[in-house]
Amino acid sequence: MLYGDVFKFFTFGKRWVFFNFLPPKVNRPADILWWCWDHFEKDKLLRFIGFSWLIWLRRNNFIFNKKHPPDRVWIDWALEYLDQQLVLQQQQPLLLPSKPIATWSPTPSDVLQINTDAALNLGVLGYGLSAVIRDNTGRMVVAEVTYIPGCLSVQLAEAAAIKLGIQLASRWSIQKARLGSDCQTIVKAINSNLRVHTDWGQVVMDINHLKTLFQDLSSVFLS
Repeated sequence: MLYGDVFKFFTFGKRWVFFNFLPPKVNRPADILWWCWDHFEKDKLLRFIGFSWLIWLRRNNFIFNKKHPPDRVWIDWALEYLDQQLVLQQQQPLLLPSKPIATWSPTPSDVLQINTDAALNLGVLGYGLSAVIRDNTGRMVVAEVTYIPGCLSVQLAEAAAIKLGIQLASRWSIQKARLGSDCQTIVKAINSNLRVHTDWGQVVMDINHLKTLFQDLSSVFLS
């Protein structure tokens, strides 16, 4: 699936629909865009434009970098990326006025704070992972960043970032720590200590095993 497929597919949630419904005279790219502008709701139009742009990036990645991941894997990644970048960003301005201001919450003097996060590299199938460890005054003790190529779900990337932070703390012989992540799903899974049958379930199991290396390691959700 390369550049020509921009004008074959359109996403309605998780379904793919061919452009059979277009009038016969609407057959040029510019005409298709204008027709979509007149007939699509805003959310569907943004998804179409966003997916078209991602296909163009995939085409370039194939031509110049010789990278061509399987269609199904790439489509799942593209849909998740659009959900993040389009749907969530559209909702964010409405939530800003009521969102509480984040404040620094110090840990006890003998407990260090581990903060982790995963970030998507624009146009690249992969995630950047980061972990920062600070003391109870907010001073950075140590930090680490890494990159994982390929198609990852958001939850898998966030779980990998948490594992990175815990491994970093273990290497620094830290015994008491509080782990903070903005991925509530993964934090709940870690705290429940249940087996989760997902692509990130094994990483959660690895995290809970690593927790046994610490004298005290709690996990909290940070919005």
